[in-house]
Amino acid sequence: LATAERDAAALVTELEQDVAAAVGVPDPDGSLGAVASATRQQIDAARAQLTGEHRRPQAALSTLLGANSAIDAALAGARDAAQRAARARQTLDQQLQQARAQVSAAEDYIGTRRGAVGATARTRVAEARASLDRAEATSQIEPERALADATRATQLSGLAIDAARTDVGGAYRWSAKEGRWT
Repeated sequence: LATAERDAAALVTELEQDVAAAVGVPDPDGSLGAVASATRQQIDAARAQLTGEHRRPQAALSTLLGANSAIDAALAGARDAAQRAARARQTLDQQLQQARAQVSAAEDYIGTRRGAVGATARTRVAEARASLDRAEATSQIEPERALADATRATQLSGLAIDAARTDVGGAYRWSAKEGRWT
């Protein structure tokens, strides 16, 4: 029982630190906050089991071990999400610039060759514009999604330009008979 009490007391200290650490970690969906709150309740319940006439140190230790596993997993998940978001923010600006340039180039190319460009190219450039707009709208709140949307905008605008070039190439041919492009 003495060992269980010592282990439980040490675990209470560790859990208090984990709860304090949870406050400083970004928690956009609130799941970490819920786990930290539950951990706080379990710490309080374990303290009650460690004091008074009806002490139950092994039950307290079991409660604390479960709480420790839960908060450790929640902290790891939140930290991983924060790291992914930080990595996405690092590359997002560059990807947005590239997407803006590519979408603009596709719109300009298609706009100046209106009659020769078909529906596929026009649809792709419209989808690219929509993806770029979504990326710019979510860049501050959801950098990972914004990065995916910016990447998609770049890809779609490339497909739009390819389709437009194919359309333009098929629309104008050199006529040796007439000595001009027709």
